[in-house]
Amino acid sequence: RLRQEQAELEATDLNQMVDIELPKTNSKAVNLSEDKKLVLSVTKNYEFHVGNTLILSCKDEVKGWPETLPAGDTGDAFFRSCIAPLIKKLLANEKLKEDGELYLRADRGLRYGRVLILMSDVRQAGIHKFGLIAEEES
Repeated sequence: RLRQEQAELEATDLNQMVDIELPKTNSKAVNLSEDKKLVLSVTKNYEFHVGNTLILSCKDEVKGWPETLPAGDTGDAFFRSCIAPLIKKLLANEKLKEDGELYLRADRGLRYGRVLILMSDVRQAGIHKFGLIAEEES
């Protein structure tokens, strides 16, 4: 039993190892280890992690990915070209298939519209239980 509890704690820690500056909120934190929730983290450099595992980096995935993603439609088009293969990878995840639930940790430096694009594409792929993770205010 101790080994199982230790494994659960380590799994929770892995979800927190990706360096992201989360937005702050006064809502109560979700216990991600309680049901071993699947967490997708997105860094300000458009790298996507599940737990501590890098599953996709836009600069490696998209030919011609710019050093700085432009604002507006041009940047959104680059972003959409990156998340298309991301959605396929997510849908192949057995835990996600089973739970149909995903939590998103998005760096506060990301454009709000791009986070919404990601959420919309995830929902259109059939993942309807979707939560956002923020940092509790002190």
